[in-house]
Amino acid sequence: MANDVEKTMKDWVAAWNSHDLDKTISFYSDDCVFEDNGLGITCKGKKELVTYCKSTFKNIPDIQYITKSLFNTGDWVAWEWTMTGTHSQSSNPAIKATGKRFSVIGASIIEIRNGKIRRETDYYNALTVMQQLRLVTGIPSRFLET
Repeated sequence: MANDVEKTMKDWVAAWNSHDLDKTISFYSDDCVFEDNGLGITCKGKKELVTYCKSTFKNIPDIQYITKSLFNTGDWVAWEWTMTGTHSQSSNPAIKATGKRFSVIGASIIEIRNGKIRRETDYYNALTVMQQLRLVTGIPSRFLET
């Protein structure tokens, strides 16, 4: 039988996949820290996280997370996932929506305190996403120089 942390995490993933903002945010503590290392974004507190989630749900309205593995020790969780979605809109005026789908693997390290997510750090390769969306077409040669 799953422990309380594992159940919380499974319910949390379901909330993200439902795109229900209030339900998703309810899993986080008021003083949460959310780090999206792929995009280089850090949200401190629920207010900043709400802005991030609204943008994500708007830009990728079919975003889904598929759990590959999930385990915890005490209040710490490791979550391996695949994220998929379609880049339907863009909140960034410098980037046009592509209408293309993407799929990327990633992992998160999560700290739970008093039944709420206190800290979440997501790791994935944003270049993979940008290539699939055709926002970049390859790796510039300057990055391949030794």
